Amino acid sequence: MHYFSVRYYRWLFSCLLLCAVVLLTSFSVFAAPATNSGSLSLSVQRSTFSYTVRVLTIREGEQQLVDLESMARALRLSFSREPEAIVLKEPFTNSNVRCTVAVGNPFVAVLPASSGGNPLLVQLQATPVMRQSRLYLPVEQACRLFSLWLERDVRYQPSSGRIQAMLKGKAVV
Repeated sequence: MHYFSVRYYRWLFSCLLLCAVVLLTSFSVFAAPATNSGSLSLSVQRSTFSYTVRVLTIREGEQQLVDLESMARALRLSFSREPEAIVLKEPFTNSNVRCTVAVGNPFVAVLPASSGGNPLLVQLQATPVMRQSRLYLPVEQACRLFSLWLERDVRYQPSSGRIQAMLKGKAVV
């Protein structure tokens, strides 16, 4: 005893298949821009030793962005996450200088530990973006930020695909 004919089931299957195709097509049309994740080598040279680590990157269009948390960890900086921001702390001296980078804000605040000191504002040429709960900046801008804030030489060499950080003195390229 069949309540529905084979024709009805074929029609139902065709409708479901059509709905699936429409849904999949609409998701691909409204999807976020394509990002490719990867990594860059970061070579750090200190006065007594040196090391090389990989830092996370993503590519959005023609631009390569570096994960600020990954770069801070590679430079042995301490950091803390805040909603829509990251706070970096400079451990080289006992000054406890903090650098706050926020999503969508091209100005980075470098705050001294004492409340009496004036903050330093660094204007970036690009705004930081949040991707998968991580804060990203174009590689050149991230290197510029760390150079200005730490007063040390941090350079990106696109020809070799490497970042070089001299945490004691100036880098020789």
